[in-house]
Amino acid sequence: MTSTPPSTNPDARPAASVSREDQARAEIGHTTISRPAAWVMSLVFLAVCGGGGLIQLLAPRLGLIDPQDAALPWQQWQGTGDEMTRAWREAEGGGAGLLAANRAMMGRITAFSDRLDDHFWLAALSRDPVQSLLLRLGQGNEKACLGRDGWLFYLPDVDHLTGAGFLDPRHLRARRRGDDPDLEPDPLVGILDLHRQLAERDITLVLMPVSVKPAIQTRQLTSAAPAAPLHNSSWAQWLATLTEAGIAVYDPAADLAAVAEQTPAYLRTDTHWSPAGLRLASAGLAATVLATSRLDQRPQQVWRRHPTPIAQRGDIAIMLQEGDGEPLLGPESTVIDVVRDADGQPWRPASPAPVLLLGDSFTNIYSLAAMGWGEHAGLAEQLAYHLQSPVDRVARNDAGAIATRRALVEDLAQGRDRLAQVRVLVWQFSARELSFGDWRPLALPTVEPGLEPEPEPDVSAGETIARGRIVEISDPPDPGAPYADYLMLAYVTDLRDPSGLALEPDHGIIRFFAKRQGRILPTARLRQDQTITLRLVPWQSVAADYDGLNAGFLVEHTGRRLARWFADIVP
Repeated sequence: MTSTPPSTNPDARPAASVSREDQARAEIGHTTISRPAAWVMSLVFLAVCGGGGLIQLLAPRLGLIDPQDAALPWQQWQGTGDEMTRAWREAEGGGAGLLAANRAMMGRITAFSDRLDDHFWLAALSRDPVQSLLLRLGQGNEKACLGRDGWLFYLPDVDHLTGAGFLDPRHLRARRRGDDPDLEPDPLVGILDLHRQLAERDITLVLMPVSVKPAIQTRQLTSAAPAAPLHNSSWAQWLATLTEAGIAVYDPAADLAAVAEQTPAYLRTDTHWSPAGLRLASAGLAATVLATSRLDQRPQQVWRRHPTPIAQRGDIAIMLQEGDGEPLLGPESTVIDVVRDADGQPWRPASPAPVLLLGDSFTNIYSLAAMGWGEHAGLAEQLAYHLQSPVDRVARNDAGAIATRRALVEDLAQGRDRLAQVRVLVWQFSARELSFGDWRPLALPTVEPGLEPEPEPDVSAGETIARGRIVEISDPPDPGAPYADYLMLAYVTDLRDPSGLALEPDHGIIRFFAKRQGRILPTARLRQDQTITLRLVPWQSVAADYDGLNAGFLVEHTGRRLARWFADIVP
């Protein structure tokens, strides 16, 4: 038997009395780093932290990126002080003022971060090859994910289903603490408010929340998914509240799930329903509208459907493609149902009409030619076919919770009474909006009898070259949005022709492309107080083609009776 020699360290303690913390502290205390190693590590750390920003500043001079692209992130700070001061004063100072000013600052920080991410030279350089590699590995990006057998899904749709209940008090509080102090995250607020206003006009409201793609095509997302249809955890509570309030709701989820058992109810590479899904959902919507007993049951017009083949790349496939390289995913083919009258003329919105449809991109797909999936075959067209009755339509591609209501408010404020003969108003929106939409109440203006519509530029005058100053401009496009096109709005004053003669009228609202076919355009850099040269045409001459596109919004000049143009910005 051997014995362990006693320790020669006078400070040593029995092994049992040495804790792990003491041992770790002793070891760390004796760690040494040589001076050269310390310098190298410090330089590497500084290079990693500051090198990217330094190269970003030098990138325009090195020809790595366009100088205007490099300047765009920094432009997000312009007017920050004025905005914070205005927020402080509107909140009447104090603690509320500090919170308001802080929200304004946080909004600028978020905008700067987003734009820096979009225009960082290394990201732009590596995005194409990295995305191509991720696709080959079966991965998507921050907005899109790959399902089974080549199916693509929009991640916010998945988040809506798997995230917090949209009526959960914690979810509502978190959204109210965001950048926009006026945002209303509770869908019941906006819906019940619109129901009340329409009831005062003797108009019946019918809601149509369209299920998101992963709620129906569950087996294409993952083999472990539950059976379709799926709903957010707050769905039952929301539906029960609306039913108690007497609001008619057509939920197409069961019909779409039935379609998906036989054939895809949604497009493989797109966020939207397939023609087969639309076909059955529109029939269910028409049955709900007829059940209100507000319409004349006798056919008032003969509409026929004509099958028409179409091929296009889906919006999620476009989101996965960056830059000017070859498309990573090819087009998808389907057959749409074009609606025509007995003389072969395509369906057009009718105003006034007994039915008004407010809708988002689920309404516009197969109807708005700019989306690339054909025209005269969307939800409004199919609803008119099933009802055999005139239908009016107000549709915007994004933000179904608020965008179409804003458009309706704008029309009423301009003297165009879209509600004059409406008996049933259908409000269609993506179910995703229940979790992420803005449901603030919007007052519907009353159109005064005899009020003339807004002054419009003379269509017969054709194209006009003018120069003017931007007084207010809407937000630039979100590069991650699942829409290929985006229109910015600006209120422009002091419009003059090349000879210096003032236009008549010499001010108004212009719309112009800031995103086209998935690409952010240089016009997205325009800012307040800039003087620009414009090629103008009256908005009404292009409204049929562009009115449904995803668009910005003016805060200070909405609802005013102003002339409207579509503009190309002249360099």
